[in-house]
Amino acid sequence: MLDHYKKLRTQLIGNIEQLEKISFGRSNTKIADNFREIRDKLIENRFHLVVLGQFKRGKSTFINSIIGDRILPTSVVPLTSIVTMLKYGEVEKIEVIFEEGGRQVISRDNLPDYVTERGNPKNMKKVKHVEIAFPSAFLKDGVFIIDT
Repeated sequence: MLDHYKKLRTQLIGNIEQLEKISFGRSNTKIADNFREIRDKLIENRFHLVVLGQFKRGKSTFINSIIGDRILPTSVVPLTSIVTMLKYGEVEKIEVIFEEGGRQVISRDNLPDYVTERGNPKNMKKVKHVEIAFPSAFLKDGVFIIDT
């Protein structure tokens, strides 16, 4: 089954590359860029798992249980206010990406200061999102978990 998936994935990448060339040849660079992004995701073998739900329904708790560690802050009150992406990394690394383009590496203890309404009310720190590299087996094969 894995061989069949790899064959289909290779064919799909080839088809997307053709569509990208056609779009670029027709001077539609926006569509060509979209095809390039899709192709890159397929090549990188990324799968985005977005966890959505109403406030205070246990999204962060659920994600913590999947990755096997309490890295995301949780509370009895609505907490997460900034999109947080978890991806595989050999070592834990938490990076804040700001709306104006800057980046800052922070510690796990400082994470609530950027992703919670209490630590960053109305996103006054202008955080675009947070990326967490984490050595979880669940994330190792290209799974990206996105906490909303």
